[in-house]
Amino acid sequence: MRALASSTPPIILFTLVPVTNPDVVRVVGGLAAYGVMASAAVLVSVALAAGTGAVKRAVEWILVVGLVLASTMLSGNPLLIVVAGIGLGVFALTMWLYPSEFGLVYRTAAATMLFWGLATLVFAFIVRMVTAIASMLTYTPDLGFLNAVYVNATMVANFIILLPVIAGLYTLMRLYMTSRRAEEVREILMKLRE
Repeated sequence: MRALASSTPPIILFTLVPVTNPDVVRVVGGLAAYGVMASAAVLVSVALAAGTGAVKRAVEWILVVGLVLASTMLSGNPLLIVVAGIGLGVFALTMWLYPSEFGLVYRTAAATMLFWGLATLVFAFIVRMVTAIASMLTYTPDLGFLNAVYVNATMVANFIILLPVIAGLYTLMRLYMTSRRAEEVREILMKLRE
């Protein structure tokens, strides 16, 4: 029984494959080329069917989603996805309440989300770098010091996390106040006509 147990190979869940192996390069390169060609074919067919404006908007939001997912993975903070969803929900509510201002709200939402996605990605990278640099100091730092560095760097990075919600609420508030003033002006003009 003992001989049988020692002759069975161990179960390996993950193995590291050398990247320089020609078979791996051939397979990964072929898959990457296939993926690029398939994506290009889909984008070209969508561009022909829907128009270049729709493709531009789709690529823009794919970039936003990619940046949010990359910063979420790098920082390990799923709160970024929640905040992005709430911010985009506020922008969608603003578009629904004020359909005549769709272009303005859409441009504001797209610009805010692109800037926010890039900023959160950069800040997540900075938090990683600060933590890595703190652990490589000449004197061996203790865990409390590393946690303090991580918490302080994360606190600075979290200042920008609420940007989509604040920008969406600001846009909604600005349009609401503009519409209220327009109603007041309409009432004054109606009184002047009487």
